[in-house]
Amino acid sequence: MAAVSIDPLFFYIPVVNDNKKCIRLDYKLAVTATGLRSLFDFLYIFYITPQLLADLVASVNAKHEANNSLKSLMKFWLGSLFVDLPAVFPLPQLVILSIIPRMSGLKILSGMMLLKYSVLIQFVLRMIRIYPWTLGKLGEATWAIAAFNLLLYVLASHVFGALWYFSAIERQTECWKKACLFNNTGCTRGSFDCYDSLGNYEFLNEFCPTKPQNTTILDFGIFQHALQSGIVEVPDFPQKFLHCFRWGLRNLSCFGQNLQTSSNAWENFFVILVTISGLVLMLFLIGNIQIYLQTKATRPKEMTLRMQEMNEHMPIQKLSRSVQQQLKIYQRYIWRKPDTIDVESSLSILPKELRRNIKRELCLDLLKNVKEFKTLDEEVLDALCDCVKPAFYFKHTHIVLEGDPIYEMLFIVQGKMWIYTSKERTNGSANTSHSRDNSKFISRKDHLADGDFWGEELVAWVLRDRSLSNIPMSTRSVQALKNVEAFGLMAHDLKHVFIEHQVASSTEFNSNYSVKDAARIIQLAWRRRYSSRNLLKSVL
Repeated sequence: MAAVSIDPLFFYIPVVNDNKKCIRLDYKLAVTATGLRSLFDFLYIFYITPQLLADLVASVNAKHEANNSLKSLMKFWLGSLFVDLPAVFPLPQLVILSIIPRMSGLKILSGMMLLKYSVLIQFVLRMIRIYPWTLGKLGEATWAIAAFNLLLYVLASHVFGALWYFSAIERQTECWKKACLFNNTGCTRGSFDCYDSLGNYEFLNEFCPTKPQNTTILDFGIFQHALQSGIVEVPDFPQKFLHCFRWGLRNLSCFGQNLQTSSNAWENFFVILVTISGLVLMLFLIGNIQIYLQTKATRPKEMTLRMQEMNEHMPIQKLSRSVQQQLKIYQRYIWRKPDTIDVESSLSILPKELRRNIKRELCLDLLKNVKEFKTLDEEVLDALCDCVKPAFYFKHTHIVLEGDPIYEMLFIVQGKMWIYTSKERTNGSANTSHSRDNSKFISRKDHLADGDFWGEELVAWVLRDRSLSNIPMSTRSVQALKNVEAFGLMAHDLKHVFIEHQVASSTEFNSNYSVKDAARIIQLAWRRRYSSRNLLKSVL
């Protein structure tokens, strides 16, 4: 949005000298506008180049399929070359710094026309890219969409105000040109450029009266205010920018109802565009604000009703204070996240094939992080992907305690978990509440982050025993350091897939995990014996 807001600044570069009846360029503003525009063009090229290359490679790789090749080529040529490249071509910079200064006589009017259309066309091409991309990034965040529509409303006021300023100058110079054609004073020998102005053009006041206005000779319509107030003669950029922005905001808000037009076709088209744009932008703005306010108003009511329903089936007052506190934390989290959805319920309503494809793309790479899963064929991995279920854990939640059975493997999508033993927690810095909130005090080997997994003992168990009575015990506790989003693979689902597909283990794999399991069992038994001995000594 910052890039497209620079484009209308080019319309403020021409300044009228009413005494000499000429136009000069504000080169200070010209250098500033061209510099900012060139900077954003460079950033835009840096952003779209990988996309252009990806589209080109996709179009080349799809040549073996006629339909796909045609679609890929159309996407590349229409979506990339005909939109992205013309949008960053430095035509306004060339017109201002190179083309207009070299024009003599009345040709300067053609240069101004070229500047107007080049800026407008590139502005439209940029908005074609920015608008859908921004909406895609915002997603379902209603407050962000409402703010974005408000920003669009402000941007449209900026654009129409700048275009009104430029069109007023353009309308006045057209009047000067017609007066020179019907006058025999020889003004065509000079130029409307203040740096190349010759002759006395005072007769133009009779043909093009602006101070005061004479509509019987020439009606400037909606541009009369810009000419009569002298805003087109002001060299101070902030002053004329604020004046024109106020004009655009006022007329966009009232849908152009107060604009008195002449019979000029471009002028009437301009007013129609202001009216339609104001109506559409106002509808979008009010609609999104209303949706946001309704969401904020109805969300607490829905949560209150849910809590009442929960209380009917399970009296909350009878719960312990710690459990009630956890429930309140969950409530506050849901209220802060109005767009939170039940991923599992959303997936369940999708077609089976689509649901399978989604889970495969999300979970396949995570599963392949497990060393033993890398050797499995695609059919087994697909079956495991079908079994995984999304899971969410709040910050500081204890997921598994030391000595508890391991009923599932966890694959972390986002977040961070801390794994520790009771001895590590009581001995060192890990016991401090400060370290619970700041993971930098915990060594890398003691925590799991995005892409990591936990519960690999289940792989050895399912290949060796598969009896739920002998399910492995956790030798360490697992706690969420941050809010954790993960996928869970239950032990019985892992067992079912391995039995169904007859997955066998190698002798090396079994012996390796047997040694590890034996070590864990001995370690856990020794800790329990050591704890009971200390307890007995303290009693005696």
